Amino acid sequence: MHLVDAVQRLGIDHLFQDEINNVISDIKESEFTSSSLHEVALHFRLLREHGIWVSPGTNKYYRR
Repeated sequence: MHLVDAVQRLGIDHLFQDEINNVISDIKESEFTSSSLHEVALHFRLLREHGIWVSPGTNKYYRR
């Protein structure tokens, strides 16, 4: 997640779109358990930015 975030912030994400899509798919499919507010927010933001609706109250994902 941190690497995807860094690549996006650098503005070179278009060069790694296939890899980013694979990571986002892996993030969506895996169970996320973290008590770090930063990691929870990053997880939430990355999924939302890639068109995956994440309920703020549950761990359910929906593709728009």
